[in-house]
Amino acid sequence: MRRCPWVLAVVVATACRREPEAKRAPEGTSAAPETGTLALPEGFVEPRGRGDDAIPSPARSLWIGPKAVRLEPRGKSIVDVPEDAVGGFPAETKDHGAVGLLVKPIASELGRVTGGKLVLHFDARTTYRVLLEVAFTAGQQGFDDLSFAVRKADGGEGAVRIVLVRPEKLEKLKPLSAELDAASPTQECQVNPAVIVGSDGYFVKANGARIAPGCDGLGKGTTLPRRAGKLEPQALTACLAKIRDASKCSEPERSISFTANPDVDMQSLVDTMDAVRRDGTGKALYPDLVLTVMH
Repeated sequence: MRRCPWVLAVVVATACRREPEAKRAPEGTSAAPETGTLALPEGFVEPRGRGDDAIPSPARSLWIGPKAVRLEPRGKSIVDVPEDAVGGFPAETKDHGAVGLLVKPIASELGRVTGGKLVLHFDARTTYRVLLEVAFTAGQQGFDDLSFAVRKADGGEGAVRIVLVRPEKLEKLKPLSAELDAASPTQECQVNPAVIVGSDGYFVKANGARIAPGCDGLGKGTTLPRRAGKLEPQALTACLAKIRDASKCSEPERSISFTANPDVDMQSLVDTMDAVRRDGTGKALYPDLVLTVMH
């Protein structure tokens, strides 16, 4: 697989907990109502997750899937979600056609509301490609504070909060990367971990080298193959903890590169994000994720 020349970098950050008293929406806007009291879109399946972060309030909402994108659960459709969404939204709805990331109908609708915080309610079956296109489009319209909503085990709502980093072109990152590498006193101890969620399972890398099957040394093959067709997030947590513990950095790394095949579903992505952010003891593992586009 080769990387698409367009990259959406999304740094997953720990959010502040919501204050007990609801904040008032800015003049001329309205806060999104509590989603737990709203009827879900027809056929909508909520992704399940740990929900470490709180749903921000006030915030606007965007509901994605399974058939359409809406500003409210039962609101009008902004754009249809194709039944086969491996390639994202239809080419005619995007800048730059099939390879584009900006979805024009979503950009137009979001451009009518005040920027700020936006909660993205993805159907659990939403593909990774659709997720990237929605997040990129929201960021281009000034919504740099986004949250992925999940349903927690106790029935409450939680989120994974993300902060967008939107380089105009990948080439602009190269001089900055070189400058940071030259200035970093801990460069030699860093392992620069990366996770790819593939059709066969998890591929894990360290400093660009692929970790061998079983998370034992370096080598070709799927690091953590699916079992009975299912991913193994707990095994991924253990593998990344092993990589982290092998690092000799005095200050542990916080970032990890994260990507997936375009057809990987939202539930699998949430399971993987939860696995990457904390180790088996509940301590921070790699809490800051950089999501990228695979082409």
